[in-house]
Amino acid sequence: MFDKMYKNIGNKIKIVAQISAIFLSIICIIIGISYTSQNIFQALLYIILGPFFSWIASFVLYGFGTIVENLDKLANSKVLGTKNNQSKKMIKTTYSGNPLFNEKIMNYVYSTLKDISKDNIRRIKQENNNWYTEIQSLSDQDLINKINNSKDWQTEYIILCCIEIQQREKFDLL
Repeated sequence: MFDKMYKNIGNKIKIVAQISAIFLSIICIIIGISYTSQNIFQALLYIILGPFFSWIASFVLYGFGTIVENLDKLANSKVLGTKNNQSKKMIKTTYSGNPLFNEKIMNYVYSTLKDISKDNIRRIKQENNNWYTEIQSLSDQDLINKINNSKDWQTEYIILCCIEIQQREKFDLL
């Protein structure tokens, strides 16, 4: 229930800043109008400077909302450990829908392969050709099991499993 209240909180803070600037400006104008019969100079200060300072004061709150919003975007982009702006949504939409290759597995494949150059991929395939041939003959479920038990295997073996999943799913993030 409360999750919805705090979703996209940065944008909500920015909206509160805008509303408060408008509200305080209106209040200052009303106060200024009420002073017109007593002191015209003081009334003009309220009418002119009140909205201006209300607007300036909202900068702090609006800036804070922008910071929160940007930090949220940054945190979401780091979910996959990316160094660029590729988003989690890209991974979600690239796989074929094979229930075995779920989002968790695809994110693992991506995070494993993202920093390996194509030359290193070729080298690993060549140096471990027997493994790669074996991996190509594995079922999807066996590939998932190998990845889920990655601590039992050498790094190159897991990389080859990830390459095979990447090729079966036909997405290119390399």
